[in-house]
Amino acid sequence: MKQGGAGEPGGGLLARLDLDQDGKISREEAPERMKERFDEMDTDGDGFIDADEQKALRERVRGRGGRGGRGGEPR
Repeated sequence: MKQGGAGEPGGGLLARLDLDQDGKISREEAPERMKERFDEMDTDGDGFIDADEQKALRERVRGRGGRGGRGGEPR
């Protein structure tokens, strides 16, 4: 069951990874796989992935047929 958190409907990735509950994911909180693309996801270059950046990433993934997109899990 997903929980809301940090202004993100359903919570999801941000709620799970935001260990210090500051509403954003730091490079230190990010899992190794995310660290590989952290700079790409951190579009404003502040060193954190916030709810808006996480939402934009999710929309890009869905547009490529990722989870919830074509061929992905139904919503």
